[in-house]
Amino acid sequence: MGPDQFDSFQSKEKHQKLSFFNWWMFCIAFGNFFSYTFLVYIQDNVGWSLGYGLPTIGLVISVLVFLVGTPFYRHKMPSGSPITRVAQVLVAAVRNWNVNIPNDPKELHDQPSLDEPTDAMKHRIDHTSSLRFDP
Repeated sequence: MGPDQFDSFQSKEKHQKLSFFNWWMFCIAFGNFFSYTFLVYIQDNVGWSLGYGLPTIGLVISVLVFLVGTPFYRHKMPSGSPITRVAQVLVAAVRNWNVNIPNDPKELHDQPSLDEPTDAMKHRIDHTSSLRFDP
């Protein structure tokens, strides 16, 4: 749900998307640091009830923030079966196993212009040379 809330074709939202991942990783690292140091200290020196009570309070607050923010989310309605999409990818991968890839990535997509995003390009994954299976 997190990165889906930002439109990559708007410069402000593109920056916010990058900021989202920075804050996401910071919160994960801070949570690990807090749980491995402060909570262990509290459980050893103060008591188990407070040591388990603090994460419970944090969890309740995070669920409340999620529930309050849910009406403001951009909801993408599911379209079709995910199994069909996975099967389409597998069939396309098998069909295109020995296809020669052009040197210019712009030749990979049959689009009128790469400067103006269309609906077909909106969620297109650009070509990358990593994860190639060269014999």
